[in-house]
Order: sequence, then structure tokens, then C-alpha cells
Amino acid sequence: MTAKRYHDLDALRAFAMLLGILLHGLLSFIGLGFWPAQDVNQSDYYFFPLMFIHGFRMSLFFFVSGFFTMMMWQRRGTVGLLVHRFKRIVLPFFVFGFLIFPMLNNMKAFADWMGEGREERVSDSSEEKEAVAPNYAFPDDLGGAARQGDLESIERHLTEGAKIDGKYDKDFTPLHWAAAMGETRAVNLLVEKGADLNSRDGRQSTPMHLAAFFGHPECVRILLGKEADPELRNKDGARPQEAIFANREITEWVARDILKVPMVWSEVREGRKQVRNLLGNWFTRNYMPDGRFITHHLWFLYDLVYLVLAFVLVASVLKFFPMPKLAKWLAESPLRLLWLVPLTYCAQYFMKEEFGPATSVWLEPDWIKLGYYGIFFGYGALCFQYKGFHQKVGRYWLIHILVAVLVFV
Repeated sequence: MTAKRYHDLDALRAFAMLLGILLHGLLSFIGLGFWPAQDVNQSDYYFFPLMFIHGFRMSLFFFVSGFFTMMMWQRRGTVGLLVHRFKRIVLPFFVFGFLIFPMLNNMKAFADWMGEGREERVSDSSEEKEAVAPNYAFPDDLGGAARQGDLESIERHLTEGAKIDGKYDKDFTPLHWAAAMGETRAVNLLVEKGADLNSRDGRQSTPMHLAAFFGHPECVRILLGKEADPELRNKDGARPQEAIFANREITEWVARDILKVPMVWSEVREGRKQVRNLLGNWFTRNYMPDGRFITHHLWFLYDLVYLVLAFVLVASVLKFFPMPKLAKWLAESPLRLLWLVPLTYCAQYFMKEEFGPATSVWLEPDWIKLGYYGIFFGYGALCFQYKGFHQKVGRYWLIHILVAVLVFV
């Protein structure tokens, strides 16, 4: 192929990236709990443009990327391709990611501070508004004594034969209750009496999960000092250091409706800050908040690197087993949708998303997601070397997009 600049495909790839701004902007108008920015004017109708864009945007991006990867490989060779991708993708990813990832990982905390901190600063009665104080009748057992921090009653129940790791109200052990209520003396006493530091409740949460969730740093410090395991995960897959990220609505719901315990949100929030310092160092707090290296919206960059490496491997193998007729048919045949559609559907079927491709944001490879985008990447690479594709690409694009909209609706 001649040295040529494909301005149309460059613009198409840039358009796919710009659509990402619109897509993520729409999230604030839908009311999804994980998104830190929430607009006051929300409607479910915004789901339609969001999901339409999500359905094709990154697939298009990887198709164009595969096309240009093949072009560069033919012009520069394997070493030239890898050097170029390292300078253009890998190096900027880590250099600028060092600055960007902490901001993204702390965006939720910043949004909470801007929203709820403002409410606290302007309200003269913020403590009264934040207080949760449900009515609760304490049972006369070891769990109830631990919940109240009543050391004498704890001693009495243990003397009478109560099980120190038995399950009491809410399927909690006494240590769970003491940790949840921030009763440090009760936590100390139960630990000295031999309570299981890593006991599990019905949701597989440990006492440290509850102490972290309700922002009780002294309880967390005691448990850590006695070598409780901070890496254990509950049924939601969360460790204690992830439990502190629950928002105010969820925290108050758990306190008021599930456990029926009193709490003041401002105290929980301040306590969680100290818990966060106890459970992780600076690097893990800013780059691995859930125990894995998280990259947020830049996940497509390292997926692109993985696919380039796979391309080099496959291209090296196909040098010894060329199949030009099959490749030409796959790229140019009007029947190509007969294999493209079922193949992409199979990859989509095994994803957890309700619609559209998955966008897992952790550095380790997601093989199903990589396989899905690899289909588009590989097809783009395949199409570059055949004139039939170049002659036909872009024809009837308006008809195609109208059909796509009708199928989507």
C-alpha cells in the first residue's frame, strides 16, 4: 500500500473518543449511584442515547486501531510498531497516569466533601439533621451486652457459659457488635477472652468491616494490633478498606433499617478518614483502593497494548501459514456479517453487562472483554491490505446507521 494518511478514519476515531464526553456527561442525568456527579434534573430517557453510544463507540475505536496497526506494521515492521506504541501509549499512560489516577480515585471523596461538607458548613443544625437514632430493645445476652459496651454483663454472660463466638442478633458475634458500635473497651475485653478476630456474619463481613464502615478507627487499630486480617472480603467482594466508601444514603439505611444503631454522619465520615490511613499506605489509597490497580476511563489504552502484542504474535505465526484467499474473502465478501455477527454475539453473551460491551477498569486482562474487542481489532487489521475494502468502506453509511438505530429501538 502507498504511504497515505487516512484523514477520514483519523476523524472517525477522534469522533468515537469525543462521544465519550457526551456518554459520561449523560451519566449525571440518570441517577446511577456509582457516578460522583448527580444533576438535579434526571430522567430515564437519557438512557437511550447513552446506551446507543455505548453499544458501538469502543468497538469502532478498536476496529480503526486494528486498521492502523496493520498499516504501521507493514511500513515499519515489528520492532518499529512496538517502539511507536511504547512511546505513544505505554510511556504517556504511566507518566500522566501517575498524576491522573489519584485524582480519579479520590473523586468520590471530593464530591462528598463538596456536597455534604457544604451542607454541614451552612447549616446551624447539621448535627441534628445528620443524627440517626432508631429505637431498639437490647436483648439480655452476650450480643446485647457487647452492643452496649457493658463490660460487667459481658463477664457475667461468659461466666454463665455464653459462647464468645456465637451468633446473636443480626447474625453478629459479640465482637461484631462491639466493633460496629465503636465500643473499644468491649473489643479489647472480647479479644483478650479469645474471640475470633476474623469471625464472619451472614454476609461474610468481619468485625473489622463493621468498624471501618462506621468509622471507628480505634477499634480498627485494636484489631490490627491483634493481627486481624484486613484482606478478607465479604459477599460483596469488599475488604474493610473498601467498606469506607459507602455513601451517606447507604450508611444511614444500614444503621437505621438494618442494624438499628445510632450514628452521626459527620462523625462517621471523619472516622473513616482515619480508618483509611490505618488500612492502606499512600500508594494503595491512591492507586489500588480496592486491592487492584484501577485505571478508570483509560482502560482502553492498555487493552490496546495487549491487542497490539497479540497482533504481533499472530502476524508472526501467519508468516509461516499464509491464507491469502481466506483473508481476502473475510475482508471483502458481502457475506462477512454471517461470521462477524455470531462471533461478536458470543463474546457479548458471556459479558456481565446488560447491554453493550464490558468496560472493566483494572490493569489485569479481562479475557472475555479482550476477546470481544479483539474481534473488531483483528477485523480492522485484516481489512487494511485489501483494495476491495478501501473501495467499499463508507458506502451507504447513512442507510447503515438508520438501520442500526431501528434495530436498537
